[in-house]
Amino acid sequence: MIKRFIFALCIIIILTLIISTFKITFLPSFYATIFTVIGIFYSIGYSISLGFHYNKIENEEYALRIRKEVKKVIHSFTFNLFMAALLFIVNSILPDYRFAAGLFSFYPNVFCGLALMYILFYLVYNFLRLERFKEQLDDKIRKDNE
Repeated sequence: MIKRFIFALCIIIILTLIISTFKITFLPSFYATIFTVIGIFYSIGYSISLGFHYNKIENEEYALRIRKEVKKVIHSFTFNLFMAALLFIVNSILPDYRFAAGLFSFYPNVFCGLALMYILFYLVYNFLRLERFKEQLDDKIRKDNE
């Protein structure tokens, strides 16, 4: 998770430098909208992860491994929601601030917008993966019970 976070942070910083240099910014309503959508996907993903039926899995080792992995997903979702809230607050405090050095500019609000978009894509991607895994697990349990 740390490697993914550092890699994503580097990509977001590079994109921020490129976009900020061209003085492109996001509309103020963008941040509230994307934060709201992140909250919705967090809630849905969290609900799906709580909906796993470990008691129907007969192989105890497998059930414990699935529970451990689902907990990792829950922690990841929660960490991303926390980061989104932090970014949203930072963006509210520094809406039009700009750092400039030579040819490059760095707009914190562009960084916040790109990071929020990354978090949204991450949540959607993992939401879909979690949903697909839950369906596959339910199909396997149903097939084994026949």
